[in-house]
Amino acid sequence: MSPMMILGLLILISALAAYILWQRSRRLRAQSGLPRGKIVYADMERARPASTLRSERWRLIGKPDFIIETRHGPIPVEVKSAALPRSGQPYPGHVLQLAAYCLLVEETFGTTPPFGYIRYRDGRTVQVPFTPELKRELLRTLQAMHAAEQSSHVGRSHQAPWKCERCGLAYICGSERLVP
Repeated sequence: MSPMMILGLLILISALAAYILWQRSRRLRAQSGLPRGKIVYADMERARPASTLRSERWRLIGKPDFIIETRHGPIPVEVKSAALPRSGQPYPGHVLQLAAYCLLVEETFGTTPPFGYIRYRDGRTVQVPFTPELKRELLRTLQAMHAAEQSSHVGRSHQAPWKCERCGLAYICGSERLVP
């Protein structure tokens, strides 16, 4: 093969790879209803899970479903299997989870996302501002969680049977557990 043929073949392979990546990005966006921007991180494919984001400073790890590069910088997107509550407001736990991803994006990319998105099963997407107040609430929550890790006794709530049914710690829970 001549050098020109090899060069032409390499250009063709590169163009094909770029096309496949572009199609993958379009497919992921269509499946998830993602906002505009380039997908730079995706943890929605079982065959190729994304790497875990880490912050040693905050002792926090996580895997957002997507990170989209937008004109605002990298924006985390969390996709939920639940519908948006009737109030139109996301659950507080979902907001804190997204805030944690915003903090991880800040640590990983060196830029603070102004907001993140929560995409609900019913097709609605909520933009959640990553405000200084939300960041402070997240850091207080992380501090309480880290303190609880060091404690010999952590109070448990068994007020929601459906949570007990799905609890990953059910096998070590005390006798006061609501669900057998």
